Amino acid sequence: MNPIRDRLTFARWNTGLSPAGKERSGKKAVSEEDFRVAAAIVNGLFQTHEVHCLALGEVTRKDLDRLCDKLDPAEYSLYDGTFKDNRLVFDIGVIFSKDRMSLDSHLEIIDRWGSQRLKLANQLKFTVAS
Repeated sequence: MNPIRDRLTFARWNTGLSPAGKERSGKKAVSEEDFRVAAAIVNGLFQTHEVHCLALGEVTRKDLDRLCDKLDPAEYSLYDGTFKDNRLVFDIGVIFSKDRMSLDSHLEIIDRWGSQRLKLANQLKFTVAS
């Protein structure tokens, strides 16, 4: 039994790279230096802190692609949860270790509160490699 191999580490980071309301608020895109720092943080979470599954908030598909470009594609997979559903904007991505887990299914959970539609969660179901 290998205690390190038997453990999975999950992390979540609300990156702030591309907040959903950015266009309406007049905020500018993050600088190249800010993006390099974000990429270094993501890489550090995987390499130094041995994270196996990292959920990222406030990202776009372009952000996810750029972050994944810094990682070995043979080692990591991506769940792209960035899309629009009418007025709802989903801005979540998940990068995970291919050798430790595989994504079986995903579900975007939306509910109503009065006349408003609310995004509540993203549910991802994984199979853990044995």
